[in-house]
Amino acid sequence: MTGVLALLQAWLRTAESLVARAPELSAWAGAGSWPAAAGAVLAGLLLLVAGIRVPRLIAFLGGAAVGWLLGASLAPALHGVAGATAVSGAAALIVALGALAGPPLYPAILGALPGALLGGQLTLMGQPAFGAAAGALALGLAGYLLRRLVLAATASAVGTILVCGALLALSPRLPQLGVLAHRPLALLAVAGVLFVAGTAFQAGTTPRAAAPPDSRDLGRL
Repeated sequence: MTGVLALLQAWLRTAESLVARAPELSAWAGAGSWPAAAGAVLAGLLLLVAGIRVPRLIAFLGGAAVGWLLGASLAPALHGVAGATAVSGAAALIVALGALAGPPLYPAILGALPGALLGGQLTLMGQPAFGAAAGALALGLAGYLLRRLVLAATASAVGTILVCGALLALSPRLPQLGVLAHRPLALLAVAGVLFVAGTAFQAGTTPRAAAPPDSRDLGRL
C-alpha cells in the first residue's frame, strides 16, 4: 500500500505545482484554439449539471483512476514480473472496463482502497491483513451505498477541471479572467465552488425513472 500513498503524494505535489504555475499555463493554453476552450467549458458545465445522467461514462473515467491507484499498490508485489507502469495500466483498464459494465463497481472499489489502507494500520486477530480486509469491506460497502453521491462528485470533479482549464486558456483573450491566472487562490476558490455546487445539485436530483411500457406492447402480451 505504500505505493498508493507515494503516488497520491506525487499527484498532490503535481497539483500544487500546476496551481503555482497558473500564469505560465494560461499563456501556454491561450496559444491554442479558443473554440476548443469554449467547447471544454460547455462539456464541463454539462458534467457539472448532468454528468450523473451518464453513469457508465463517469464510472469508466473514475474506474481508470482508481484502477491506476490499485495497480500502484500491487506493483511492489509483482516486482520482477512486470513494470510498475504496466501493472498500473493493466489495472486501470480492467477496473475501467468493469465499471463501464457495472457502474456500482467503481464506488465500491473507491471506498475499498482507502479502507484497506486504513485497516492495514490495525491488527485484527493478530494479522494486519485481516484489518485491511475488514476496512476494505466496510468502506467498500459504504461506497456502494453512497454510489449516487460518489458518481455526482466524480462528474463534478471532471467538469471542474475542464471548466477551470478552459477559463485559464481564455484568460489571455478575456482580461476579466486574468485574475484567475495571476491569483491561484481565486482559481482554487472558483474550482471549490463549482465542485461543491455541482456535487450537491446532481446528488439532489431525482433519479430518472424507467419509462412505462407502451400500451400497444401490453396488448401484444
